[in-house]
Amino acid sequence: MKYELIFCDFDGTLLRNDFTVGEKSVKAIKDYISRGGNFVICTGRMSRSMDGWLDYLGIRNQRIAVAGFQGTHIADTSGKLLYCDYIDPDSVYKIMELGKRLGVYTHFYDPDWVYVEEENDINREYRRITSVPLKVVGDLCSYIKSHPDLKVVKAMAVAPEDKLDEVRAQYEKLDLKGVQFQYSSDNFIDFVSESGGKGEGLKKVAALLGIPIEKTIAVGDHQNDVSMIEAAGLGIAVANAREEVKAAADYVTVSNDEDPVAEIISKFCGD
Repeated sequence: MKYELIFCDFDGTLLRNDFTVGEKSVKAIKDYISRGGNFVICTGRMSRSMDGWLDYLGIRNQRIAVAGFQGTHIADTSGKLLYCDYIDPDSVYKIMELGKRLGVYTHFYDPDWVYVEEENDINREYRRITSVPLKVVGDLCSYIKSHPDLKVVKAMAVAPEDKLDEVRAQYEKLDLKGVQFQYSSDNFIDFVSESGGKGEGLKKVAALLGIPIEKTIAVGDHQNDVSMIEAAGLGIAVANAREEVKAAADYVTVSNDEDPVAEIISKFCGD
C-alpha cells in the first residue's frame, strides 16, 4: 500500500456540517484498515472527547486512533500515554489575563478537563458539540496561581469572526514563552506548545507506528492543519478549506459534506 497512514482532521473535514460522518467515508475507512492501513484522527478537541466515535469509525482496535489537542497529546487505545507536550503555566496565565482585559472568553485544558470560570452559553454549546467535561473553578487566573502543578495541554480564546484578527494581534504582543497559536475555526484561537502542533503530531505518530513519512496522507480544512499537510507525504485540503490551506496542499478533494475521505481512499489508497 502506497499510503499506510491517513492523518485526518475532524471538524470541517471528516465531520459534515450536520455533525455526522457520511456512511461512504465510514465504509471506506473500515475497508482501508482491513487492508492494513492506519486511520488516525488529529483534532484540536480533547483526545477523550473522541471516544464515542472510535467504534463507529472502526478504529477502536488500532494501536493509535487519536492525536488530540492539535496533535500534542497521543495515547494508545488502551489509554497508555505515548506523548504529551504541555504549555508553561505562566504563559497560560497571560493568555487568560489578556482575555479578561479584552472581554474575550477563554478556557484551558489538562488531558482530562476543560477548566472554565463558570458555565455560560459559549462553553455549554462547546460541550454539546464536542462532549467535553467542564470543570468550573472560578477566576481562572487565580486558579492557575494557586495550582502551580497544573499540566495544561491547550488554551483557547473565542471571539466573533470579524474580531478574531484583532484579538490575535493583541496576543502577538505578549511574551508567550514556548507557545504557538493558530485559528482552528472562524471563532477559535488555539494555543499549544511551540514544539507541538499537528505537523509534529503526524511525525510522532508515524514514528511510533514505524511508518515512513512519505507513506502518510494528511487532510484538513483550517489554518491549524497546514503544518501536517506540509509535513505529510501527500497533503490534501477539502474543498471547503481556507485558501491558505488549499495553497499548502498537493491535492484538493471534495467538501466535508461530500465524503472526502471516501474519495481520498478510492483515489490514493488502492492496493
